[in-house]
Amino acid sequence: MEACCGATNFVEELCRLTQWDVKLANASAVNAMKRSGDKTELGDAFWLADLARVGRLPEVWQPDTKTRQLRRLVRYRQSLAKGRRENKQGIRGELWDERAHDAPANHWTKKWLSWGRESATVGEEARWVLDRQLQRLERFREEIQKVEERMTAAT
Repeated sequence: MEACCGATNFVEELCRLTQWDVKLANASAVNAMKRSGDKTELGDAFWLADLARVGRLPEVWQPDTKTRQLRRLVRYRQSLAKGRRENKQGIRGELWDERAHDAPANHWTKKWLSWGRESATVGEEARWVLDRQLQRLERFREEIQKVEERMTAAT
């Protein structure tokens, strides 16, 4: 079978249910070896079967279940970090729009965050939005910390 996103879970389940010996092929390597322009599923299946038959199938490494589970944690942490980054950009945008330039020099320090919560001179609605964004930033920090603790325990 040609490797693609999510194929490892499918292959593992297929092997478990059928007791078949299924291998994941490196799709780009197989395509480079292929000499014909045939782009059909049937043609690909015959080509993969022939490569497997003669022992020339370029396989990809299939991570074990523990590794795939750890990758889920890593992907989740990455999505949280992206959300935190976008949240910080939103906070900076609000402050920029309100021309709140009297901030301490070092952004995202405790002193700077305290200034953003208490001292930043912004309009009433901007204050409401800014407070929510700062609360959201704190939730991101807490959630990333929990994920990192979980990753440490898993490894």
